Parts: sequence; structure tokens; C-alpha cells
Amino acid sequence: MFMNFLGMGAMEIIVIMVVALIIFGPDKLPEMGAQAGKVLRDFRNMTREMTGDFEESISDVRGAMDDMKSTVAEVQRDTRDLATSVTEITDSAAAEVRAGVKTVNSETAQAAAAAKPNLSATATATRPSPTKSLIPTSPQTQVTQQATSVAPPEAKKGAPALPSKKDPLADLGGFDEG
Repeated sequence: MFMNFLGMGAMEIIVIMVVALIIFGPDKLPEMGAQAGKVLRDFRNMTREMTGDFEESISDVRGAMDDMKSTVAEVQRDTRDLATSVTEITDSAAAEVRAGVKTVNSETAQAAAAAKPNLSATATATRPSPTKSLIPTSPQTQVTQQATSVAPPEAKKGAPALPSKKDPLADLGGFDEG
């Protein structure tokens, strides 16, 4: 029913106009109204320009996002294709290796079966070498040779401990001696 302008009712607007008439007088009031209209028009133009610039920037960002999405989709597609081809190559290589292992195993079994009779005949015919007894050795040298050949690797003095399945961290023993 009553008009509402900038959160003010009709009575408030009339009071403001009367106060402006008293302050500025009837001569300057039309001039002040023209200036207020010009400021309002400039404000509207400025907001339109800012809105247009903002929308243009947003459209540029959306275009860049669309480009990135298409690039990501293309990379994902290429990655899937690459993974598929790598899987195929790996499977075929594994099949070839399995076939080669089967062939080697069968050939080894055949060679072992063929060599078994010859091996037992060779073992009975072999005798100790007489030259070994001709090398002069002292009793101390013999004991040292036997001790080093029988002793485990970690028992040898001056030799680093070698890793084994029993103790895989044997080579890290030097760190404990800080």
C-alpha cells in the first residue's frame, strides 16, 4: 500500500525531503536532485561493468576447468590403455618363462637320469691324489687350515660377519660397538 524505498516508508521520505528543502532552499533543491540522479546513474553503470568483468573472469575460469577436466580424462584413458598393454606383455612374458622353465626342468631330469649310471661308476673309480701327501706342511699349519675351513664365517677373526638366512642383520654388528 505504502511505498518502501531503501527500507524507508513514505512518511520517512517526506520528512527527509522537507529537511532537504529547509537546508538547501528551493533554488538549489532541483540542482541537488540532478546531482543525486547522476551519482545514482554512475553507480549503476559501475556495478554493471563490474558484474560483466566478474562474469567474464568466471567464464574464463570455467573454460580452463573444462580444459583441465578433458586433459585429466585423456590422461586417465591413456593410463588405462598403458596398464592394459603392460599387463598383456607381462602375462605373455610370464607364460614364456613358465614354458622355458618346464623345458629346462624336463631336459635337466633327462640329463640327470642319463648321467646317474655314469656318476656311480666314476665315483668308484676315483682315488685320492698321491701329490697331496708330497706337500710338506707343519702341524701348526694343518691345525690352522682345519680351524679356518671348519669355523663359521662369524667366528673368523678380522673377517666381517656375512648375512645368512639364519641372521640377515649379521653385517650390521659393527653398529652395536659404538
